[in-house]
Amino acid sequence: MGGGYPSPRSVLPERQGLNLHYTRGELLREAICFALGKCKIQGRKGVLSDSDRQAIARAVIENLRQHGDRWNLDAPVEVDIRPTWDWSRHGK
Repeated sequence: MGGGYPSPRSVLPERQGLNLHYTRGELLREAICFALGKCKIQGRKGVLSDSDRQAIARAVIENLRQHGDRWNLDAPVEVDIRPTWDWSRHGK
């Protein structure tokens, strides 16, 4: 086997699933950043930059915090990350 790219199996962790710990506010902030990824702003060329999207998402979360904590934004959430692809032959 020559040089080249490593196989995806060699880069993946041995465990099949990862548990990532976030708060509800952090997950909402990431979802807002993702949703703003392709939004075009009238009068601007292209889309929002990553720093602009993050600033908007932070402002939204802070605004929600100012209106009480009925959304429970500081509650911990465990996100189970599992691979969505099938590396077996022929999908079996």
